[in-house]
Amino acid sequence: MIDIARLKLNMPRSIQTRSQNLGRSLLFCEGPTEQYYFDHFAGILESLPNKFTDMEIKTLPGSGGGANGVLVFAEEFLKDDVNAKGYELYDKYLVFDCDAPENIEDVIRDMRQSANDYRLLITNREFESWLVMHYEDPVPGQAKSELGSPRTILSFHLYKNYKKASKGIVRQIIGDGEAVRKAINCAEEIEAHYNRQGMSLEQIEHYINQMNPYTSVHHFMEAVLEEMNRTKN
Repeated sequence: MIDIARLKLNMPRSIQTRSQNLGRSLLFCEGPTEQYYFDHFAGILESLPNKFTDMEIKTLPGSGGGANGVLVFAEEFLKDDVNAKGYELYDKYLVFDCDAPENIEDVIRDMRQSANDYRLLITNREFESWLVMHYEDPVPGQAKSELGSPRTILSFHLYKNYKKASKGIVRQIIGDGEAVRKAINCAEEIEAHYNRQGMSLEQIEHYINQMNPYTSVHHFMEAVLEEMNRTKN
């Protein structure tokens, strides 16, 4: 059960971004941690009186599929005529990490070439890198060894061992929503840093190994918070 009263909906939108409509979204996730994170907001959106907004989440069965597994899962799901018709008007998102496979650049190219017109919610190197931004402002362009383990950093801020795929820990990180706004602002600053160097989401397959940490999740979450604010008000 989502405690919508606990979430602060009226958080100011970042001045760097424009108002956008969320609409209907279909997310294909790599694992349960991502699923629990987005499920939290899907439940809130479902409780709000807006019939034009919907967030559906499908998670890759099993484990270890990596980014390519997410792509294959989504392609197979949408090959089904019933699924294709039912989600025809949905924006389709692939949520994945960059820690696997080694040829992540090729996988991203395949995603972009799909006829399903996927939008990429990508995090380098793992989804926990996005979660870290709820607490800290990582320095962009660092080697993986310099950044430290995202899970160790999360354990420090949570005052307990971070456990992957824990719904309770995910909800603790989200809290009342202020940490989400902080993460969005952090991700925007990191993205702006890379953009100044000529590296962008549109060409990320060419630069992903240099863009560490990086996430595009904040674009989607900006729209989610905007929709919650709009509908609540």
